[in-house]
Amino acid sequence: MRNKTRISVLAFAVTALVLSSANASAGNWDAELAKGKIFVTTRNVGGNTPEVKVTAVINAAPDKVWALVTNCNRFSTTMPRIKASKELWRKGSKVACTVTVDLPWPLSDLTSTTLATHTVKADYRARVWKLVSGDYTQNRGSWVLRPFKGDKNRTHVEYTVHAEPKTWIPAWIRARAQKSTMPGIIKRLRKLLGVSVS
Repeated sequence: MRNKTRISVLAFAVTALVLSSANASAGNWDAELAKGKIFVTTRNVGGNTPEVKVTAVINAAPDKVWALVTNCNRFSTTMPRIKASKELWRKGSKVACTVTVDLPWPLSDLTSTTLATHTVKADYRARVWKLVSGDYTQNRGSWVLRPFKGDKNRTHVEYTVHAEPKTWIPAWIRARAQKSTMPGIIKRLRKLLGVSVS
């Protein structure tokens, strides 16, 4: 009985330690986001290209950020490395777009048609898309916008994408995308909205 009690106490202590560490990490994460830091993380989902997630805070209301990330006709202006984009049709919450990504010579540009679902609620906005056709075997992702820590004039942004081109892409280009192009999306949005970093 005494051993069981010791094991229970030990298990409780370990659980408490793990949870407190997780909460501390979450707190540090929010503190860095509040200062303007842009986090880029990756997740292996199979294939040659990982899923990439960008997390940041933009000092503008979610509806203003939403207007930029859902306007397919303006992606060549609002998003880095987009050569051309066009909204094909819109019906209710469904939006079809064609987008061409500009790749450096001698690689060919990549074009895809995607179908997105838009969800708008009081404190939550999401644009989730999937591949219909084009130069990819996989192209899916999402924009998720929420007020940052309850502040309706600041937006917590999560941009996730997994794009697997049919053609081979050199490792250095994939690395550059993670290092500069992905953070560049947030920087471009901040600039267009005319807001400071923190």
